[in-house]
Amino acid sequence: MFVFGPLLFSYAEFCLSKILVILADVSDKYLAQTVKEGTLDNLIMELFLWLLDYRVPLMDDGSQLLKALNVLMLKILDNA
Repeated sequence: MFVFGPLLFSYAEFCLSKILVILADVSDKYLAQTVKEGTLDNLIMELFLWLLDYRVPLMDDGSQLLKALNVLMLKILDNA
C-alpha cells in the first residue's frame, strides 16, 4: 500500500494513475513525437515486461492494469 496524504492506494491503483498521466502525454501526437527514441525504447521495453509478468493478473485490479497497459502501448505505437 502507498499512502499519499489521507489516501491509500494499492500498487495497481498507483500504477494506473501513472499510466493515465503517460497516456495523456502520448495521446497528444505533437507531444508524443517530441519524446526521444531512447526514452521510447525504454518505455516500450518496460511495458512489454509488465504485460508479460505473470504476477500482474494476480494483483488486485490486475486486469484493469493490463487493459491500461495495452491501451498505452497502442497509443504509443499510433502516435510516436
